[in-house]
Amino acid sequence: MHKGKFHAHASLRCALAASTAIFASSAAFAQEQSAAADAVGAVVYDAAFFAQFSPRTALDMIERVPGFVLDEGAERRGFAGAQSNVLINGEPPTSKAQEIDDILARIPARDVERIELIRGGGASAGSAQSMHVNVVRRGGEGEGEGIWSLSAERAEEGRVSPSVGAAWSGRRGALEYGLSLDLDVAHAPVRGLRVDRDESGELDERRVERIPLDGREGVLAGEASFPLFGWHTALNAQISRSESDEREATQMFDAFSVSDGAVEGDLAEREDIAELSVALRREFGPWRAEFGGVATRRWYEGDEATVERDAGGVLEEAAWQSQSLESGETIARAALRRDLPRDWSVELSAEGALNTLEQRLALVEDDGAGPAPVVLPSANVRVEEVRAEFGAMLAGQLSPRWSLEAGASVEFSNLTQSGDSDRETVLEYWKPSLQLTRSLGERDQVRFRLFRDVGQLDFEDFVSAADITSSVVIAGNPGLRPETSWRAEAAGDWRFGEDGALSVTLYHWAIEDALDVVPVGPPGDQLDAPGNIGDAEMNGFRVSTSIPLTWGASLRIDFMEQRSQATDPLTGVKRELSEIDESALTMGLRQDFSIFAWGLDYERETETPSYQLDQIELERDAEDLTLWIETTAFAGLKLRAWGSNLTDDAETRDRRHYDADRLGLFDGLDYRARGEGPMFGLSASGQF
Repeated sequence: MHKGKFHAHASLRCALAASTAIFASSAAFAQEQSAAADAVGAVVYDAAFFAQFSPRTALDMIERVPGFVLDEGAERRGFAGAQSNVLINGEPPTSKAQEIDDILARIPARDVERIELIRGGGASAGSAQSMHVNVVRRGGEGEGEGIWSLSAERAEEGRVSPSVGAAWSGRRGALEYGLSLDLDVAHAPVRGLRVDRDESGELDERRVERIPLDGREGVLAGEASFPLFGWHTALNAQISRSESDEREATQMFDAFSVSDGAVEGDLAEREDIAELSVALRREFGPWRAEFGGVATRRWYEGDEATVERDAGGVLEEAAWQSQSLESGETIARAALRRDLPRDWSVELSAEGALNTLEQRLALVEDDGAGPAPVVLPSANVRVEEVRAEFGAMLAGQLSPRWSLEAGASVEFSNLTQSGDSDRETVLEYWKPSLQLTRSLGERDQVRFRLFRDVGQLDFEDFVSAADITSSVVIAGNPGLRPETSWRAEAAGDWRFGEDGALSVTLYHWAIEDALDVVPVGPPGDQLDAPGNIGDAEMNGFRVSTSIPLTWGASLRIDFMEQRSQATDPLTGVKRELSEIDESALTMGLRQDFSIFAWGLDYERETETPSYQLDQIELERDAEDLTLWIETTAFAGLKLRAWGSNLTDDAETRDRRHYDADRLGLFDGLDYRARGEGPMFGLSASGQF
């Protein structure tokens, strides 16, 4: 199924009371957060710690915090629960459309006074993040400063992809402001090989694929904060457009390597995103009030066509699909916070949201007898959810070494669908959370967490679409419900030396209404669709470490492995959940000299198969090995050169087919491998 590159999780037109978590704040509020962090044993890294790495942006600094892994945030319902693990001057960014690494890349490194690593108490059990970093920006008035970057990457076939970015930020009196622009062009010369075999394992067909992909993206963002009628006010806005074109040219050969035809395909996509957010803060006696909101709108259009001809050039089959999606998300949140005696604090919050998605889809097929429209269930649908949530959180010190965060929230939502399918669903969830933190010495600690999580609904799961090139239709499921889980975690964080760290997390999830793939539709005419398959469980662990080595070198490792178990709705036997990340490994070796540094980065991920109606599909992403070197030998410049995908690995897909469904006889398999080849690049960055 092709549903575009854009995931319209939500949209909300009116948002009830109360505003979302706040964007970057003033130095006074940063100092409040820092004081709270110190009370629970934050680890502070001042600007001098990062000087050896010659950082240009706050992102460069975050990536060098020992034992910390940047997390974009989970797909969870509610704004606070879906935030990343980064604070800016003590507050999380309000934006949902902007990636946290893009926000950090717009902050000049010389504008950062220090970075605080906040673990356990103060990190908020209610946000599903038990570790944060707080980027504390320098105060005082300045004329402004900017950062810029230029880069170019060369593909295996010789095409060069350029990109340029610039950001400016400054202060004038009580006004803080920033503006950034990024333009990117990307080219991926994808090439592939597909092999089809029959039920006896004999070669049936071979396909040689060329699928070059060209993409373009532009992003303009701005922000400002200032006092207004006694309130500290922060505004944040962004607009972006991305376009991509994918062209397929596949040659088919039979078992004897004789030409058996060709497939030509074309996919054009365009996505526009606009976002505006506002945050207000003020103190009323012992209370601190926060109000804010964010409105995001996304527009996506995709046109896809494929034509298959035999060896003589005669049309065998063709298909055309036009897809249009419009989604919106509007969230409002209010919070009241108050310090209590003996280092305790309380927070009361309310959040309202309206999520919408509207799709228009037309699909036409031609099997040689002429074009004919194909009617898919839930293809032209509007989905809307109105949600309200109320919560409370209590945090403080049980003793000099024990801290506690305990809270609970309740949410109510009304989910309606209209168009090809009409349905209304009322949902209600309680979400308690509890976190205990035990300090061990000056910088070490252990943490224990228990909370109930409610997963985010992807509204594109309610609508149908086709992946024409793979001859697959994924139906929408009007009866989809959010996945919920009780999650228990035990974690330890140890610090050694100036920049050594080890973090270990063990976890268990007891899942209800687990999301998977289910058949929908009448018998004999069923389609695969996202759906709930009942109870499941997940067990896993994560290890992150920073190890200082000799001669200015260091090694960073982040490894995750987890196993799931559920009951297959078709066969009734136990198996893993479909398309769940099973393991992920990221390694980085770096060595710094006075004006020169080099390093190796490696990434590898695996996931479980997708258990569909009549096939089992296993996909594996390509592993990536990158070698890079950089220098600051030229005053005011940082130059970097790199080579990525040096192992020339490919992403693979292995599908096993069955007659009628997976209860039937084995009916053959196909294996596909696609890769881009090694890529080489050069970049320059500086300040102005």
